[in-house]
Amino acid sequence: MFLGLAELLIVLLVVVGLAFAVVAFLRRKSTDLSDTACSLCGDKTHMAKARPLYGHAVCRRCSNGFANRRVLAALLDDALIFLIAPFLIALAIGVFQPVIGNLSAFGRGWRKVEDVYGWFVIAYLLKDGLLGYSPGKFLVGVRVINAVNGEPAGIWSSVKRTLPLFIPPIPLIVALQLAEGTRTGDGWAKTKVIWDRFSDRAPFNGQLVNVPIEPVAQ
Repeated sequence: MFLGLAELLIVLLVVVGLAFAVVAFLRRKSTDLSDTACSLCGDKTHMAKARPLYGHAVCRRCSNGFANRRVLAALLDDALIFLIAPFLIALAIGVFQPVIGNLSAFGRGWRKVEDVYGWFVIAYLLKDGLLGYSPGKFLVGVRVINAVNGEPAGIWSSVKRTLPLFIPPIPLIVALQLAEGTRTGDGWAKTKVIWDRFSDRAPFNGQLVNVPIEPVAQ
């Protein structure tokens, strides 16, 4: 009714978030490395279906845990920036706006929010620039760092790694890359996402190796 292009953007980002979850879950490349310890947890129990993470072999449990955190962080960020924040701001503004016809307080406020909706897009581009944490990443315990020096990602790095997500096919490509670490945008921004719990472990601490992970029948 009074959402217009903003509504389309919200729907698109929600669908993209769901695509992240579905595709990342369905795509599982693994091999049997039962005699090798996981590069994250150090356990061999789940290495029968080892998976690559930044070139290191990790167990199925750690691979799923990291990928699921990234998916959840993306969904939380989408919801907060494009749904929750605009709704609360519109409601707050509307309470202090003069009555316009039969519009509710939210309706009056949303008219104002629509005029500045571009600011929410800017907030989305900048979301990883505060010590490498977006709100969603902070809540789930992952963050973005500079892949070269290990420092938290800055504002410009956040913009460069997030901007490709606004190109329609890219989020689906990213979903296919998610579990293995580096995604589209990270190369340009020279960034990587790490799991705080295991920030001192090989996949995240800057050591580079390449453990071959060949697909096997699932």
